[in-house]
Amino acid sequence: MKTGFDLKRFILLYKKKLFKYVICGMVFGTVLFLLADIIRVKLMHPEKMYRSDAMYYLHFTEGDDEVKHYYNDYTWNDVLASERIAGRAAKYAGCDLEEIKAALVIPTMSDIRIIHVYADGKTKEKAEAYQDAVSEALLEFGLSTEGFDSIEAFSREEAAELKVNGYYLRWAFIGALIGMAAGILLALWKAACDDGIYLEGDLERYLGISASGAEFKDNGHYTDLIKEREEALKANLEAAGASDDDIFYIKAGTASGLVSRQIEDEKIKGRTAKAYVIKDADASLHALYYGKIDRR
Repeated sequence: MKTGFDLKRFILLYKKKLFKYVICGMVFGTVLFLLADIIRVKLMHPEKMYRSDAMYYLHFTEGDDEVKHYYNDYTWNDVLASERIAGRAAKYAGCDLEEIKAALVIPTMSDIRIIHVYADGKTKEKAEAYQDAVSEALLEFGLSTEGFDSIEAFSREEAAELKVNGYYLRWAFIGALIGMAAGILLALWKAACDDGIYLEGDLERYLGISASGAEFKDNGHYTDLIKEREEALKANLEAAGASDDDIFYIKAGTASGLVSRQIEDEKIKGRTAKAYVIKDADASLHALYYGKIDRR
């Protein structure tokens, strides 16, 4: 018995189902990932937030390279959250330390002489107040810290609502790809579980039994093939000496496990088949699988 994966059989039997599974998977994946991103935006940012954006120029003491190396992309957020800056800013803004620490952030720096400070608040006034407070604190820090001559603000934008962008197209594309893969895997899984008898070779494949042939359901596209196979079946039945009572008919698509039980039941009753015939077979499937595709 052959038990390996038959790619040709899979394609012929599942080409329509595969297309359906892939399309359904892509639609489902797209919708699911879109909803996930919408939920992410709504749940993670349920309230309006406002951001004040300011840039500060750092005037380092000439020749003090050690300070320049210390205050960099990796350390400034910690420095900003320290008592010397955030602590003073909290006093100026009239809030507690944790509140203003949560509101302030320095994004990635492209120049060690310039820091970009974001101050986020639930209202436009809050964001502006936080930025005013940190501006005062940074000014004092620059004047009182060794290695700095001063720190001054040179660019500031009015606080504006912070828009949370949804990556809808990106997630829709990813969802479609994952859905397509899931659809293909589902079709492969269904094919792996499908032990139906569709072709004469399936009897040999699953049960180790040779089929004498097949009787086809009406298919006008393959009249020559049907006639040829009917003549071959007739010859095989005559060679086996099989009468109607000696033929075991198997309806196309019946699971091999069920066929095996039916055969065993017949043996228990004392009946032994001399020939096995697939009934209501699909002529187009047989023609394509066995390489006979002449149409009339």
